[in-house]
Amino acid sequence: MMPPIKRRVFKNDEHQQRFEADGYIILPIPDTQVIEELLQLYYTTNSGIHEGFYASLYSNNTTYKTTVDEGVRNICGQLPNLYLDSYRPLGGTFLVKQSGETSNLTVHQDWTIVDETIYTSVNFWLPLMDITSNNGPFMAMKGSHLLFDVLRGSPHFPSPLDGLRDTINKNYLTELKVQKGEVLFHDHRLVHASPPNLTNKPRIVAGMLLIPHEAQALHHYYNSNHIIEVFEIDDHFYSHFNIGSRPNYPKIKEIENYVFPTLNPVQLKNLYHTTKPSLWQRLKSKFVKF
Repeated sequence: MMPPIKRRVFKNDEHQQRFEADGYIILPIPDTQVIEELLQLYYTTNSGIHEGFYASLYSNNTTYKTTVDEGVRNICGQLPNLYLDSYRPLGGTFLVKQSGETSNLTVHQDWTIVDETIYTSVNFWLPLMDITSNNGPFMAMKGSHLLFDVLRGSPHFPSPLDGLRDTINKNYLTELKVQKGEVLFHDHRLVHASPPNLTNKPRIVAGMLLIPHEAQALHHYYNSNHIIEVFEIDDHFYSHFNIGSRPNYPKIKEIENYVFPTLNPVQLKNLYHTTKPSLWQRLKSKFVKF
């Protein structure tokens, strides 16, 4: 049986091809006024988090999260579809690195928020200031969205990245040069990280989770019995969700005996440099059972 054909992401064929190959693309925004409006929103809200790295959804203050979510969507919610093929925002956030070593963001993938056999969910990463090597740039493992195709969610999912993070950090990451006036779109499956902000000012980025207009939003929860519960969520889920909590939304299925593949550094090297994307699928099929 042939796998389903995935829905396209970008209107432009060249953008689509680059995104499919690399897992990301950097494009200009036509109206930089939105940056000033987003900065005003940032400075008139208070996350209550004053150290390290945080996204707005890390806060337990529902009023704060709702204000940021609605504000980011209202200010720049129309920007993605200048390039994307009919996507909608699922959540707006600030991604902030306060000064210091604790703002390091380790190697990871973002959550699975749609049926990834059909759809591609996308992160919208818009710097509100110039990004340098010293204030927490975006580091990507180019093409890794094609390799680590596993379920991801909260609170703590096992990952094929476990045991490989130091290796990936040292050998596989590329610093993406995203500047003020540009936006990074990346596949949520892309392996990425960000070093600490070593300057004396916060590094501020606005972000949105984007999914196809017609797609059902999902959240995957790994419970204490090692069962993955899949929930249908709405477009305001992230304003009310506290990380670690079990979602209070309709559960559509449970996945038992989901075994997460593991790799060692040698296997990773062979896998990453192969020209046959299907290799990971063959490897995964030996481990994953539904």
